[in-house]
Amino acid sequence: MEYITIIAVISGISLALLAIGTIGRESVIPAVIATAAGIALFLYTGGIWVIAFSELGLASVAMIHTKKGLIPAIWGIIMTTSLYLLNIQNQSWVPDLLGFAISSTATMFMVSRIRENDQTNYEMKGKDGRKETLRDVFQIAIGVIMAGAGFVVGLDFARVGVLAGVLGMLVVGNVAYVYPNSAVSRRLWSMERESVFLGLGAMWIAISSIIAAALSPNLASFELCILVIFVSDSVATIVGVKYGKTKLYRGSRKSLQGLVSHGVVSTTAGFLLLGYAGALIGLVSSMVEGFSQGRLDDNLTTGTFVSVAVMIARFL
Repeated sequence: MEYITIIAVISGISLALLAIGTIGRESVIPAVIATAAGIALFLYTGGIWVIAFSELGLASVAMIHTKKGLIPAIWGIIMTTSLYLLNIQNQSWVPDLLGFAISSTATMFMVSRIRENDQTNYEMKGKDGRKETLRDVFQIAIGVIMAGAGFVVGLDFARVGVLAGVLGMLVVGNVAYVYPNSAVSRRLWSMERESVFLGLGAMWIAISSIIAAALSPNLASFELCILVIFVSDSVATIVGVKYGKTKLYRGSRKSLQGLVSHGVVSTTAGFLLLGYAGALIGLVSSMVEGFSQGRLDDNLTTGTFVSVAVMIARFL
């Protein structure tokens, strides 16, 4: 299988160079982080493909909404599908997913055009109640479908499916960018906040989903993560936009009504899936969501908290 190792190394190097060549010097630090994460996870797990997937996270996010952005996403779909079908050396997806999540998160924070637009995304949140409701209903539907599919296919396939879904989302987003007048593009833009990159907020949800898929020790834990990320957050936004009259604290843009609705959904889901421990995780996740402000996106903080909490809970 030496040729497989060679392909993995070439894939990783090519993706890193592609990102740096397209975005420029801003991609150097994320590339270093992606490479360091890939090498560290490779040394820990022995899975050489983790390096390629770490660079894939860098390239896919750094090149979001560029004409060349289709390349890494399609490349990733090909790699993911090939590895799954070949089942090379009982491929473990956990380190690959972690590598992807680490590098893509670093890229979201460090590439200026993404960082600046992310600030705009935060400022525009909740400004258009119709759009917020539309996008949140769509988000709830996606979460319910993912949770239902997870029960059917199991955790291992769900992990592969989450990564494939994120890469597919990036393909759709870049196609919509290249062809802005298409029917699909117009439909997607109808749910996006004003002056915000198409799918920027969805990228934080995607990263949280990948972290959940990587860290969840069992299917029930994964289901809780997905429901909190997709459903609880959306319900809180819908309730907050329509009924949120009482702000959590001075200067906060979030409401007590939204926080309570998030708590009801996440605590109920946690109890049904993991018992009292799950209910506690769900309740605390509402506090994390409520007090996440600014560029520290609540989709990232809440999703990461629940993912880490369910991983730790199995040892208690």
